[in-house]
Amino acid sequence: MQQQDDNTTQSAPGAAQMNKPEQGVNPMEVYDHCTQAREIFQWMEALSGAITDASKNETWGPYRAKRLAGLMHYLATDWGAYFDGIAETTAKNYGFDHTV
Repeated sequence: MQQQDDNTTQSAPGAAQMNKPEQGVNPMEVYDHCTQAREIFQWMEALSGAITDASKNETWGPYRAKRLAGLMHYLATDWGAYFDGIAETTAKNYGFDHTV
């Protein structure tokens, strides 16, 4: 037990308490994740437009559209897994259910 200045006692933090975040959510982390997600959506929009444009070209369009669609799929699944991990960690840290 640790003695506080006001003569009350407080138990020492256990391993479970040490892993929990400080009170509240770090606003800078929230901002970083939101701006990162916005940038990723902008990439997806650009890829979607490029796929549409490529599909209009009869010579090389199908090949390029297929490659761009593959890239878009890769980015979507990779970043989806990344943000799912963040959501799962946040749910565990704050004690609420996370189901995907």
